[in-house]
Amino acid sequence: MKTALLATVVALSAALAAAAAGAPRASLPPSTGPDLSALSARESAVLARLEAFPKLGSRASLSRWETALRAAESAQTRAEAALNRDFATTPKPTVTPSLAPVGSTLDFDDTSGNPYSVQLVRMIDPARGSDQLTTPIRGNRFVAALFKITNTGRRRITDDANADASITGANAQNFLSDPDSVAECTNFESGVYQLAPKMSQTGCVVFQLPSALKVSTVEWSPGGRYIPGFQAWSLS
Repeated sequence: MKTALLATVVALSAALAAAAAGAPRASLPPSTGPDLSALSARESAVLARLEAFPKLGSRASLSRWETALRAAESAQTRAEAALNRDFATTPKPTVTPSLAPVGSTLDFDDTSGNPYSVQLVRMIDPARGSDQLTTPIRGNRFVAALFKITNTGRRRITDDANADASITGANAQNFLSDPDSVAECTNFESGVYQLAPKMSQTGCVVFQLPSALKVSTVEWSPGGRYIPGFQAWSLS
């Protein structure tokens, strides 16, 4: 039994080997083999350009690459110069805020589109530091702007009064908020206010100005100064 099975396997293997020897061999497309005669016209053109290019690393190829690089750098330099000229000659947009007297209430939208109002209740000038260790820089004074913020929308709002408010002096210089606290009022929650719909909160934002410099305007902008929505109160 085993002898007969072995003979059958041997005979089958021999038959398969003979069939494989007589089968025609598949050939690769000419374009993928060493014979380049079957390349399309476009492939031939590309190949011709590559063959015509100086050998990489040769002086000729290096010279051509350097020439092309210098031409590209020159074009970039000209484009940058033209762009700088455009920036220099383009008029800068100016933002002219609406001015209101101290005590007025102004309407705003926060960066999410939620409406709220801000009243500049009064100015405290000069203001006193909250303790003996809290003093302005020599030659400066504390100025505090007392605000009342009301959520007039239907959603809870949260923002930072220290980032929203600024002061402009009589010399047209702008002053941002100061982290120090003063005795006359509190700085919300380190500037942060959180209001449910129809709720209000009162707090102040502190600034440092030179002792002799008068305050000209107090500004408020929900997303930062010099963007749409920027409004101000006039002290002059």
